[in-house]
Amino acid sequence: MNQSITLNQLPSLVTNGDDFQLETRHFEIYLEEWIQPRSKKTASNYLTYLRQFLLFLQVNGGFPRIPRRKDLIDYTSFLSEQNLSTGTKNQYLRIARSFYSYIYRKNQKFFDEDITMNIDLFQEDKHHKKEAFTEEEIQRIIEGIDTTTTKGKRDKALILLLVTTGMRINEARLIDLQDIETIQGKKRIYIQRKRHSSKDTFVLIPEEIEPFLNDYLETRPHRKQDEPLFTGTGNRNKGRISETSYSRLLKSIFREQGFDSNKLTAHSLRHTTARTIIHKGGDLEEVKIQLGHNSISTSEIYTEEDKREQMTTSNDIYNQIFNKNKLKEQQEIIQQVKNLDEIKLQELSKIIENL
Repeated sequence: MNQSITLNQLPSLVTNGDDFQLETRHFEIYLEEWIQPRSKKTASNYLTYLRQFLLFLQVNGGFPRIPRRKDLIDYTSFLSEQNLSTGTKNQYLRIARSFYSYIYRKNQKFFDEDITMNIDLFQEDKHHKKEAFTEEEIQRIIEGIDTTTTKGKRDKALILLLVTTGMRINEARLIDLQDIETIQGKKRIYIQRKRHSSKDTFVLIPEEIEPFLNDYLETRPHRKQDEPLFTGTGNRNKGRISETSYSRLLKSIFREQGFDSNKLTAHSLRHTTARTIIHKGGDLEEVKIQLGHNSISTSEIYTEEDKREQMTTSNDIYNQIFNKNKLKEQQEIIQQVKNLDEIKLQELSKIIENL
Protein backbone atom coordinates (compact mmCIF):
# COMPACT_ATOMS: atom_id res chain seq x y z
CA MET A 1 0.00 0.00 0.00
CA ASN A 2 1.00 3.57 -0.57
CA GLN A 3 1.56 4.82 2.99
CA SER A 4 2.22 8.43 1.97
CA ILE A 5 -1.41 9.57 2.09
CA THR A 6 -2.55 11.41 5.22
CA LEU A 7 -6.03 12.20 6.46
CA ASN A 8 -5.49 15.87 5.63
CA GLN A 9 -4.81 14.92 2.03
CA LEU A 10 -7.98 12.86 1.66
CA PRO A 11 -9.56 13.88 -1.66
CA SER A 12 -13.25 14.39 -2.27
CA LEU A 13 -15.36 11.53 -3.59
CA VAL A 14 -17.11 12.53 -6.82
CA THR A 15 -18.61 10.91 -9.88
CA ASN A 16 -18.34 12.24 -13.38
CA GLY A 17 -21.96 13.37 -13.22
CA ASP A 18 -24.08 15.23 -10.70
CA ASP A 19 -25.85 12.15 -9.28
CA PHE A 20 -23.58 11.91 -6.26
CA GLN A 21 -21.05 14.07 -4.54
CA LEU A 22 -19.30 13.60 -1.22
CA GLU A 23 -17.27 16.66 -0.31
CA THR A 24 -14.29 16.54 2.02
CA ARG A 25 -16.52 18.46 4.44
CA HIS A 26 -18.67 15.31 4.87
CA PHE A 27 -15.63 13.45 6.02
CA GLU A 28 -14.78 16.21 8.51
CA ILE A 29 -18.31 16.08 9.92
CA TYR A 30 -18.00 12.30 10.22
CA LEU A 31 -14.88 12.77 12.32
CA GLU A 32 -16.61 15.36 14.51
CA GLU A 33 -19.82 13.38 15.01
CA TRP A 34 -18.47 9.84 15.29
CA ILE A 35 -14.84 9.90 16.33
CA GLN A 36 -14.08 13.07 18.26
CA PRO A 37 -16.59 12.45 21.11
CA ARG A 38 -14.57 9.35 22.07
CA SER A 39 -11.65 9.44 24.46
CA LYS A 40 -8.34 10.66 23.02
CA LYS A 41 -6.95 7.12 22.86
CA THR A 42 -10.10 5.69 21.23
CA ALA A 43 -10.26 8.51 18.68
CA SER A 44 -6.64 7.89 17.76
CA ASN A 45 -7.32 4.18 17.28
CA TYR A 46 -10.41 4.87 15.15
CA LEU A 47 -8.41 7.18 12.89
CA THR A 48 -5.77 4.48 12.47
CA TYR A 49 -8.41 1.90 11.50
CA LEU A 50 -10.13 4.25 9.08
CA ARG A 51 -6.88 5.33 7.46
CA GLN A 52 -6.04 1.72 6.60
CA PHE A 53 -9.42 1.27 4.95
CA LEU A 54 -8.94 4.42 2.85
CA LEU A 55 -5.48 3.23 1.84
CA PHE A 56 -6.99 -0.10 0.84
CA LEU A 57 -9.48 1.73 -1.39
CA GLN A 58 -6.73 3.86 -2.88
CA VAL A 59 -4.82 0.78 -4.00
CA ASN A 60 -7.93 -1.12 -5.15
CA GLY A 61 -9.68 1.33 -7.45
CA GLY A 62 -9.25 4.29 -5.17
CA PHE A 63 -10.86 7.66 -4.83
CA PRO A 64 -12.61 9.40 -6.40
CA ARG A 65 -15.62 7.18 -6.97
CA ILE A 66 -18.99 6.37 -5.46
CA PRO A 67 -18.89 3.98 -2.46
CA ARG A 68 -19.84 0.44 -3.43
CA ARG A 69 -20.95 -2.63 -1.51
CA LYS A 70 -18.17 -4.53 -3.25
CA ASP A 71 -15.62 -2.30 -1.48
CA LEU A 72 -16.63 -3.69 1.89
CA ILE A 73 -16.85 -7.26 0.61
CA ASP A 74 -13.33 -6.99 -0.84
CA TYR A 75 -12.06 -5.35 2.35
CA THR A 76 -13.52 -8.22 4.40
CA SER A 77 -11.70 -10.74 2.20
CA PHE A 78 -8.49 -8.74 2.53
CA LEU A 79 -8.75 -8.65 6.34
CA SER A 80 -9.45 -12.38 6.53
CA GLU A 81 -6.01 -13.03 5.04
CA GLN A 82 -4.17 -10.81 7.51
CA ASN A 83 -2.25 -12.21 10.47
CA LEU A 84 -4.40 -10.39 13.02
CA SER A 85 -6.61 -11.48 15.89
CA THR A 86 -10.32 -11.81 15.17
CA GLY A 87 -11.03 -8.89 17.49
CA THR A 88 -8.59 -6.62 15.63
CA LYS A 89 -10.01 -7.60 12.23
CA ASN A 90 -13.48 -6.78 13.48
CA GLN A 91 -12.35 -3.36 14.71
CA TYR A 92 -11.02 -2.52 11.25
CA LEU A 93 -14.25 -3.73 9.66
CA ARG A 94 -16.50 -1.94 12.17
CA ILE A 95 -14.92 1.44 11.44
CA ALA A 96 -15.19 0.90 7.67
CA ARG A 97 -18.88 0.00 8.08
CA SER A 98 -19.58 2.99 10.30
CA PHE A 99 -17.96 5.30 7.73
CA TYR A 100 -20.16 4.01 4.91
CA SER A 101 -23.25 4.00 7.14
CA TYR A 102 -22.60 7.67 7.77
CA ILE A 103 -22.33 8.37 4.03
CA TYR A 104 -25.60 6.52 3.48
CA ARG A 105 -27.46 8.44 6.20
CA LYS A 106 -26.28 11.79 4.81
CA ASN A 107 -26.95 10.94 1.15
CA GLN A 108 -29.81 8.40 1.11
CA LYS A 109 -31.36 9.72 -2.07
CA PHE A 110 -28.38 8.45 -4.06
CA PHE A 111 -28.60 4.84 -2.79
CA ASP A 112 -31.09 2.03 -3.23
CA GLU A 113 -29.96 0.47 0.05
CA ASP A 114 -27.48 0.80 2.88
CA ILE A 115 -24.42 -0.89 1.41
CA THR A 116 -23.22 -1.96 4.87
CA MET A 117 -26.23 -4.23 5.44
CA ASN A 118 -25.34 -7.91 5.92
CA ILE A 119 -21.60 -7.22 5.92
CA ASP A 120 -20.98 -9.54 8.85
CA LEU A 121 -18.13 -9.37 11.32
CA PHE A 122 -15.71 -12.25 11.67
CA GLN A 123 -16.89 -14.98 14.01
CA GLU A 124 -15.07 -14.67 17.30
CA ASP A 125 -14.21 -17.60 19.51
CA LYS A 126 -16.50 -17.18 22.52
CA HIS A 127 -14.19 -19.18 24.76
CA HIS A 128 -11.20 -17.65 26.45
CA LYS A 129 -7.77 -18.37 25.06
CA LYS A 130 -6.35 -17.71 28.51
CA GLU A 131 -6.81 -20.01 31.48
CA ALA A 132 -7.72 -19.24 35.07
CA PHE A 133 -5.65 -20.23 38.09
CA THR A 134 -7.10 -22.57 40.69
CA GLU A 135 -7.54 -21.28 44.22
CA GLU A 136 -4.62 -23.44 45.37
CA GLU A 137 -2.38 -22.07 42.62
CA ILE A 138 -3.13 -18.47 43.56
CA GLN A 139 -2.26 -19.25 47.18
CA ARG A 140 1.00 -20.81 46.01
CA ILE A 141 1.88 -17.72 43.95
CA ILE A 142 1.11 -15.33 46.80
CA GLU A 143 3.03 -17.37 49.39
CA GLY A 144 6.03 -17.63 47.06
CA ILE A 145 6.60 -13.88 46.79
CA ASP A 146 9.56 -12.57 48.77
CA THR A 147 8.14 -9.63 50.75
CA THR A 148 11.45 -8.56 52.29
CA THR A 149 11.90 -6.17 49.33
CA THR A 150 9.87 -3.19 48.14
CA LYS A 151 9.22 -4.99 44.86
CA GLY A 152 7.94 -8.04 46.68
CA LYS A 153 5.62 -5.98 48.88
CA ARG A 154 4.28 -4.21 45.78
CA ASP A 155 3.83 -7.42 43.78
CA LYS A 156 1.96 -9.18 46.58
CA ALA A 157 -0.39 -6.23 47.12
CA LEU A 158 -0.96 -5.92 43.36
CA ILE A 159 -1.85 -9.57 42.78
CA LEU A 160 -4.11 -9.67 45.84
CA LEU A 161 -5.94 -6.57 44.62
CA LEU A 162 -6.31 -7.88 41.04
CA VAL A 163 -7.55 -11.34 41.95
CA THR A 164 -10.02 -10.20 44.63
CA THR A 165 -11.54 -7.31 42.65
CA GLY A 166 -11.29 -8.66 39.09
CA MET A 167 -10.15 -5.32 37.70
CA ARG A 168 -8.27 -5.15 34.41
CA ILE A 169 -4.53 -4.49 34.31
CA ASN A 170 -5.02 -1.02 32.83
CA GLU A 171 -7.66 -0.18 35.44
CA ALA A 172 -5.13 -0.96 38.18
CA ARG A 173 -2.41 0.93 36.33
CA LEU A 174 -4.45 4.16 36.30
CA ILE A 175 -5.26 4.15 40.03
CA ASP A 176 -3.88 7.12 41.96
CA LEU A 177 -3.63 7.27 45.74
CA GLN A 178 -6.37 9.91 45.79
CA ASP A 179 -8.75 7.37 44.21
CA ILE A 180 -8.85 5.41 47.47
CA GLU A 181 -11.57 6.50 49.90
CA THR A 182 -13.19 5.15 53.04
CA ILE A 183 -16.98 5.50 53.02
CA GLN A 184 -19.26 4.04 55.71
CA GLY A 185 -16.31 2.15 57.14
CA LYS A 186 -15.48 0.41 53.84
CA LYS A 187 -12.44 1.19 51.73
CA ARG A 188 -13.13 1.59 48.03
CA ILE A 189 -11.07 2.37 44.95
CA TYR A 190 -12.50 4.44 42.11
CA ILE A 191 -11.41 3.07 38.76
CA GLN A 192 -11.77 3.96 35.08
CA ARG A 193 -13.49 1.07 33.35
CA LYS A 194 -12.80 0.10 29.75
CA ARG A 195 -14.42 2.54 27.29
CA HIS A 196 -15.11 5.02 30.13
CA SER A 197 -13.59 8.48 30.11
CA SER A 198 -13.51 8.98 33.88
CA LYS A 199 -13.15 7.09 37.17
CA ASP A 200 -16.88 6.72 37.71
CA THR A 201 -16.97 3.19 39.17
CA PHE A 202 -15.59 1.77 42.39
CA VAL A 203 -14.57 -1.62 43.74
CA LEU A 204 -14.38 -2.51 47.43
CA ILE A 205 -11.03 -3.49 48.94
CA PRO A 206 -11.32 -6.59 51.14
CA GLU A 207 -10.26 -5.80 54.70
CA GLU A 208 -7.88 -8.76 54.64
CA ILE A 209 -5.65 -7.24 51.95
CA GLU A 210 -5.50 -3.72 53.43
CA PRO A 211 -2.45 -4.62 55.59
CA PHE A 212 -0.53 -5.73 52.48
CA LEU A 213 -1.35 -2.48 50.67
CA ASN A 214 -0.29 -0.48 53.74
CA ASP A 215 2.89 -2.54 54.06
CA TYR A 216 3.81 -1.61 50.50
CA LEU A 217 2.86 2.07 50.83
CA GLU A 218 5.03 2.41 53.93
CA THR A 219 8.03 1.92 51.62
CA ARG A 220 7.04 5.27 50.03
CA PRO A 221 7.01 7.61 53.05
CA HIS A 222 7.02 10.82 50.95
CA ARG A 223 4.25 9.77 48.57
CA LYS A 224 1.72 12.32 47.32
CA GLN A 225 -1.99 11.86 46.70
CA ASP A 226 -1.72 12.44 42.95
CA GLU A 227 0.89 9.67 42.56
CA PRO A 228 0.01 6.23 41.14
CA LEU A 229 -0.93 3.54 43.65
CA PHE A 230 1.58 1.16 42.09
CA THR A 231 4.89 2.50 40.81
CA GLY A 232 8.15 1.16 39.47
CA THR A 233 10.73 0.15 42.07
CA GLY A 234 13.90 0.54 40.00
CA ASN A 235 16.27 3.48 40.27
CA ARG A 236 15.38 4.73 36.78
CA ASN A 237 11.62 4.33 36.99
CA LYS A 238 9.66 5.16 40.12
CA GLY A 239 6.64 6.50 38.25
CA ARG A 240 3.52 4.93 36.76
CA ILE A 241 4.09 1.47 35.29
CA SER A 242 3.15 0.93 31.65
CA GLU A 243 0.51 -1.65 30.73
CA THR A 244 3.13 -3.77 28.95
CA SER A 245 5.42 -3.68 32.00
CA TYR A 246 2.52 -4.75 34.22
CA SER A 247 1.97 -7.81 32.03
CA ARG A 248 5.67 -8.63 32.00
CA LEU A 249 6.19 -8.36 35.75
CA LEU A 250 3.15 -10.54 36.50
CA LYS A 251 4.22 -13.13 33.94
CA SER A 252 7.65 -13.15 35.57
CA ILE A 253 6.11 -13.83 39.00
CA PHE A 254 4.08 -16.71 37.58
CA ARG A 255 7.17 -18.25 36.00
CA GLU A 256 9.09 -18.01 39.28
CA GLN A 257 6.36 -20.13 40.89
CA GLY A 258 6.43 -22.72 38.11
CA PHE A 259 3.57 -21.46 35.94
CA ASP A 260 5.09 -20.99 32.48
CA SER A 261 2.14 -21.79 30.22
CA ASN A 262 1.32 -19.37 27.39
CA LYS A 263 -2.29 -19.56 28.54
CA LEU A 264 -1.48 -18.24 32.00
CA THR A 265 -1.03 -14.48 31.72
CA ALA A 266 -1.79 -11.34 33.71
CA HIS A 267 -5.36 -11.52 32.39
CA SER A 268 -5.70 -14.99 33.95
CA LEU A 269 -6.11 -13.27 37.33
CA ARG A 270 -9.32 -11.68 36.04
CA HIS A 271 -10.57 -15.05 34.81
CA THR A 272 -9.74 -16.48 38.21
CA THR A 273 -11.94 -13.85 39.87
CA ALA A 274 -14.90 -14.71 37.65
CA ARG A 275 -14.50 -18.46 38.07
CA THR A 276 -14.22 -18.10 41.86
CA ILE A 277 -17.50 -16.15 41.93
CA ILE A 278 -19.20 -18.99 40.05
CA HIS A 279 -17.63 -21.68 42.25
CA LYS A 280 -18.84 -19.98 45.44
CA GLY A 281 -22.39 -19.94 44.08
CA GLY A 282 -22.52 -16.43 42.65
CA ASP A 283 -24.75 -15.65 39.69
CA LEU A 284 -24.09 -14.02 36.31
CA GLU A 285 -25.22 -10.60 37.51
CA GLU A 286 -22.56 -10.69 40.24
CA VAL A 287 -19.88 -11.59 37.68
CA LYS A 288 -21.07 -8.81 35.36
CA ILE A 289 -20.97 -6.14 38.07
CA GLN A 290 -17.68 -7.26 39.65
CA LEU A 291 -15.79 -7.47 36.35
CA GLY A 292 -17.47 -4.47 34.72
CA HIS A 293 -18.81 -6.35 31.71
CA ASN A 294 -21.01 -4.33 29.34
CA SER A 295 -23.19 -7.33 28.58
CA ILE A 296 -24.22 -10.34 30.65
CA SER A 297 -23.53 -12.51 27.59
CA THR A 298 -19.81 -11.94 28.26
CA SER A 299 -20.28 -13.23 31.80
CA GLU A 300 -22.08 -16.36 30.53
CA ILE A 301 -18.78 -17.67 29.19
CA TYR A 302 -17.64 -18.45 32.72
CA THR A 303 -20.70 -20.51 33.66
CA GLU A 304 -20.32 -22.38 30.37
CA GLU A 305 -16.70 -23.24 31.17
CA ASP A 306 -17.58 -24.27 34.72
CA LYS A 307 -20.31 -26.60 33.50
CA ARG A 308 -18.01 -28.07 30.85
CA GLU A 309 -15.36 -28.86 33.49
CA GLN A 310 -17.87 -30.74 35.62
CA MET A 311 -19.34 -32.79 32.78
CA THR A 312 -18.59 -36.54 32.77
CA THR A 313 -19.91 -37.13 29.25
CA SER A 314 -16.61 -38.46 27.85
CA ASN A 315 -16.26 -40.96 30.70
CA ASP A 316 -19.90 -41.95 30.33
CA ILE A 317 -19.40 -42.60 26.62
CA TYR A 318 -16.30 -44.73 27.29
CA ASN A 319 -18.12 -46.78 29.92
CA GLN A 320 -21.14 -47.23 27.66
CA ILE A 321 -18.92 -48.68 24.94
CA PHE A 322 -16.27 -50.61 26.87
CA ASN A 323 -17.69 -51.22 30.35
CA LYS A 324 -21.26 -52.33 29.70
CA ASN A 325 -21.11 -55.17 32.22
CA LYS A 326 -19.77 -52.82 34.90
CA LEU A 327 -22.50 -50.29 34.16
CA LYS A 328 -25.12 -53.03 34.31
CA GLU A 329 -23.88 -54.12 37.75
CA GLN A 330 -23.92 -50.49 38.97
CA GLN A 331 -27.46 -50.00 37.71
CA GLU A 332 -28.61 -53.21 39.40
CA ILE A 333 -27.09 -52.10 42.71
CA ILE A 334 -28.71 -48.65 42.40
CA GLN A 335 -32.07 -50.28 41.72
CA GLN A 336 -31.71 -52.61 44.72
CA VAL A 337 -30.97 -49.63 46.99
CA LYS A 338 -34.01 -47.78 45.62
CA ASN A 339 -36.19 -50.79 46.50
CA LEU A 340 -35.11 -50.84 50.16
CA ASP A 341 -37.63 -49.69 52.74
CA GLU A 342 -36.78 -46.99 55.28
CA ILE A 343 -35.63 -49.43 58.01
CA LYS A 344 -33.27 -51.24 55.62
CA LEU A 345 -31.89 -47.90 54.39
CA GLN A 346 -31.08 -46.86 57.95
CA GLU A 347 -29.31 -50.19 58.56
CA LEU A 348 -27.32 -49.72 55.33
CA SER A 349 -26.34 -46.20 56.36
CA LYS A 350 -24.96 -47.47 59.67
CA ILE A 351 -22.95 -50.16 57.87
CA ILE A 352 -21.44 -47.53 55.53
CA GLU A 353 -20.59 -45.24 58.46
CA ASN A 354 -18.73 -48.06 60.19
CA LEU A 355 -16.64 -49.01 57.14
